[in-house]
Amino acid sequence: MKTKALYAGSFDPFTFGHMEVIKQALQKYDELLIYVTDNPDKDYMFSLESRTKLIEDAVAELPECDRIKVGAGDILTVNMAIANNVTSLIRGIRPSTADLQFETNLSMLNEHLASIRSNELKTDYIYVTDVFLQTVSSTTAKKLLKMHEFILLAAMVPQNVYNHMMQKEFNACIDKLFLYPDDRKAAKHMLTQAYSERGYHNLQHLGDMLNMLAYYAEQTEGIFNPQDYYDVILAILWHDIIIEADDKESAEEKSVKSLLHFAAEWNENIQENIHSADVVGMIRATQIGVSATTEKQKLIADLDKVVLGTSFIPWWRRYADGLRMEYPEVTDKEYLKGRIQFLRKLQSLDRIYQTDWFYSQFEDQARMNISISICRLNAELQALS
Repeated sequence: MKTKALYAGSFDPFTFGHMEVIKQALQKYDELLIYVTDNPDKDYMFSLESRTKLIEDAVAELPECDRIKVGAGDILTVNMAIANNVTSLIRGIRPSTADLQFETNLSMLNEHLASIRSNELKTDYIYVTDVFLQTVSSTTAKKLLKMHEFILLAAMVPQNVYNHMMQKEFNACIDKLFLYPDDRKAAKHMLTQAYSERGYHNLQHLGDMLNMLAYYAEQTEGIFNPQDYYDVILAILWHDIIIEADDKESAEEKSVKSLLHFAAEWNENIQENIHSADVVGMIRATQIGVSATTEKQKLIADLDKVVLGTSFIPWWRRYADGLRMEYPEVTDKEYLKGRIQFLRKLQSLDRIYQTDWFYSQFEDQARMNISISICRLNAELQALS
């Protein structure tokens, strides 16, 4: 007889902590019902329908997704379990938090409610032991969004959830850049189409750059000119809108042409304090090997590759894994050779970071990360030979 369990929660939003609980539950049960609950007395970030769809899309990436069913409603969890012939409830526990006491009380309440209905319902605790995942919660994810700490947020939620959470942020940026509603709508559509499905050059990458731009502006008050802010924002949003280069033209040059075509009447549909020549120069400056000539060009070039100097392992892993995903047609051996060549090109630069602030903050760590990566990639390449 197949074993079945139910995992209930508001999942507002769905996190990698929830995903870990699901993965462990699938090792113990043949079928798992994820039940998205709704409480009319609570204010949710996302609607019940949105939360359900986000979970469906996120778990579809799992190999065992055919053993998962996602449902939603506002009836008691106990009643949902009984209706689906479930006798085990799944609850995630983070050992370093107060989860156990709360969940123990909840499990006793559910057992009593089931007993009143002449049913048996036990709670199976799933312990999340990963040190990083123990810091993850829906509440924390929402706080990070408000704090504009997008890099840490991206490490806590699946990419589709991140995109949904950040949509308002990106939309707000576009609303401040473009004057007319039709242009705003078109720009939002273009950015969503271009950045949503990529492995690395995606909305998470744009969020990384916005996050570090805000931090840079805060830390260099008096150096960074606030009047330049929206020039940099527009360059960030458009710099990777096209990532396919060819023999005649770089991806950066194609992105420049895309923006100039979109904003053909620059002074009429772009905010007047945003300068066309500056934005174009910044986009071109994101090409590796191009020498930046202005402070804004140096800044965006550094923002584009700030991940190289991180000591936050989940960010580096997302960067490395995401890049590989963008070259599905390339064999592992070809990819490793190309990646090593690219990293050595970076290694040969006199300075990886062109602004003094980024150089002082990230240069040493970036060179260490690159050296370690080259060694690891060479080892992988040798193993394939």
